[in-house]
Amino acid sequence: MSGKTVCALSRAEFLAAAATVVIQIDGVSLAAAPREFSTGSFGWYVIGKATLPVNGKAVAVQASVNITVVGSKETPRNGAEVARPPSASVSHEASSLEPQGSASPMTRSGL
Repeated sequence: MSGKTVCALSRAEFLAAAATVVIQIDGVSLAAAPREFSTGSFGWYVIGKATLPVNGKAVAVQASVNITVVGSKETPRNGAEVARPPSASVSHEASSLEPQGSASPMTRSGL
């Protein structure tokens, strides 16, 4: 088992630069905004309502989506930077959660 993941961004850097992430649930778009959580972590959050078909009936649902940046809870809150080991750098070729044109739909399982 490897050590803890170190966040590649400072808290201020994330909050200043993170874009809204669009999430689709059965054709309903929800815009998750960047935010800092009460736990000290940061990421994206959205809550919304939709209607989903189940057995030929319209069912009202509520979705709450919390996307947390791994390692963000340990990022200093006062803006102080922490020296990060070279292995903590993130390649720009890695996949990202920022929307790339259209959002990929979430799948419904068991509905």
